[in-house]
Amino acid sequence: MNKGKKQLIIKNYKKIQNYASKSVGIVKLQSEIKVLFLNIPSFELAWIFFSIIFSIFLLLKLVEGKKNRHLSTLTNMLLIT
Repeated sequence: MNKGKKQLIIKNYKKIQNYASKSVGIVKLQSEIKVLFLNIPSFELAWIFFSIIFSIFLLLKLVEGKKNRHLSTLTNMLLIT
């Protein structure tokens, strides 16, 4: 076998060993992140991003509203007694 083929086989063998040594979950996560950011158009990425941010904002407002309602109820109870 000539030197070039031997080096190519060794190089590919090392790639396979490196790939096999990684956790399957990490490899899959990396590939999914690449797919998410490279294959989805920028408009759709922006839409997803703002949808998530808006949802978090609404949840925070809901929690804040419940805290204020709870505090006002507690204040009313203290003022009545």
